Amino acid sequence: MHDNLIFLLCTAISYYIYCGGALKIGYTVLTPRSVNRLSSTIVFPINFSVLCLVAALELELIANWILFLIILSIEFLILFPSDKLGAFFLTLLCILCGMAVNLLLRAAFSLVLRIPLASFSPFDFLRVSSAVIGFMLTGLGLRWLSGSRYAASLVRILRLRRHLPFLLWIMVVLFVSLTLHLLLYLRLDYSPLPKLWSLASCLFALLGLYWSLSYAARLSYLDHLHLQNTTLQKALAFRQVQEAQLAAASNQDALTGLPNRRAAQQTLTHWLEQDTPFALCLIDLDGLKQVNDVQGHNQGDQYILTVSGLLQHACRKDEDALFRFGGDEFILLFHNMTRNFARQRLESISEALSQTEANMPMAFSYGIALRQPNDTLDTIIQRADAQMYDMKHAHKSRQSRDLKEEVRVNKE
Repeated sequence: MHDNLIFLLCTAISYYIYCGGALKIGYTVLTPRSVNRLSSTIVFPINFSVLCLVAALELELIANWILFLIILSIEFLILFPSDKLGAFFLTLLCILCGMAVNLLLRAAFSLVLRIPLASFSPFDFLRVSSAVIGFMLTGLGLRWLSGSRYAASLVRILRLRRHLPFLLWIMVVLFVSLTLHLLLYLRLDYSPLPKLWSLASCLFALLGLYWSLSYAARLSYLDHLHLQNTTLQKALAFRQVQEAQLAAASNQDALTGLPNRRAAQQTLTHWLEQDTPFALCLIDLDGLKQVNDVQGHNQGDQYILTVSGLLQHACRKDEDALFRFGGDEFILLFHNMTRNFARQRLESISEALSQTEANMPMAFSYGIALRQPNDTLDTIIQRADAQMYDMKHAHKSRQSRDLKEEVRVNKE
């Protein structure tokens, strides 16, 4: 009686370590429910009670392990209901490890002591020793696995799912082979052949499980890298689109939608470097400040948009380029155009502007500079600006003479 209690205590300790290792790997790899910490406290008492009942009934090993698989599957499904396939996978993993290690030790004891595989009684020292050592080694191994880098591989396998069916088929085949292997334990056979076969079968099961897990882990890691690469490519493409949008916004005038001063400088630099023949027209709106001061900025914006629309209409598609160069300035680049033809274009635009119905006077001054061989960005703009200033000064002089003439006429 005293020996039986010692055997029971040793078995309880080793089985507790085994159940703790199984739960540890489950909590590490799967996502448990919030109440599972309470539920997991009854796993060990239930399992150990079933183990003691099976030992007392002296059921065959085949029935023992099949019953143990069913009970552990139910418990894992209760503890981890959100991932039933993952729970079944971990159940098979724990059962296979425990079963193979226990049978391996039992076959080793039988071979060394030259006794049949079936000669272990429920409370026999040899059977208890193999069970105690087997469950303890398996539990410690599962605990080590849950804290090692291989746990991340199991997480990837369960998360990606691509190679999980392959693993489950391998594990089911290994469990069936070990279960059929237990038929050797039904007959008293003193020859070493069944024991050697048992050792080989258990080692094959452990190595097969290790190789299949390693293979699936490597493939899952490659899938993980591919998924990361795809995610990074999508993020990079999205960032490139954002950068392109920001670049477009930085080169675009908010009011007119035309390319802005920065874009004008870039285009001019490119055309100058490529020796492209063109006429640069610098256009300045007359009286915009007075319109803004007297009638408000809304009218000033309408003034800008009206001129912008007329200038865009005068551009030849895929040849000319129009830019808003400043608050009241535009740059119009006529590709491969003479000065006279450029002046005719601008004069027609000016005439159309003067005929536009509006509650404000609208006109513009301009200067034209043809590209010269040694021109730089500054020199060609300076020449156009000088001509534009002369025209603006002429407009102001003419307006002053017209005003004096009107005053003189009124006095007469």
